[in-house]
Amino acid sequence: IPKKSGLSQERVIAGLVVGATVPESWANEKRPMDFFDVKGHLETMFEMGGTVDPFHFTPGHHPALHPGQTATISKGSDEIGLIGALHPSLQQELGINGSAYLFEFQLSAILEGQLPQYQELSKFPEMRRDTAILWQRYRKRAETV
Repeated sequence: IPKKSGLSQERVIAGLVVGATVPESWANEKRPMDFFDVKGHLETMFEMGGTVDPFHFTPGHHPALHPGQTATISKGSDEIGLIGALHPSLQQELGINGSAYLFEFQLSAILEGQLPQYQELSKFPEMRRDTAILWQRYRKRAETV
């Protein structure tokens, strides 16, 4: 990454996703992976880290990615990466059949997590209806009949 003081190297996680969401079988149709499938997988991975600052996606731009299917990935107020579909002209030039989706984000963004804290379970669980009172009402009705 070019900086004023020279080049800076940042550890990143990057991926290329192509193909079907699930293998074709009698139980499901063969459906190609799309932008929202990839975004959903990334969101799941980000949530597993238990971070204090939430991750969010906003429309973005990159010359190698499709203009309408590109988003920047941010953690809090820091931009940490990109996700998007490979630009159709680049895809054609590379001879890739079907859609290809790329993502890249800083590894440090998911390594800084929050450990879950133990909380004792309540001795009195929350209830929406007191079934004991309802039971007594039905019991009295049954005795009078």
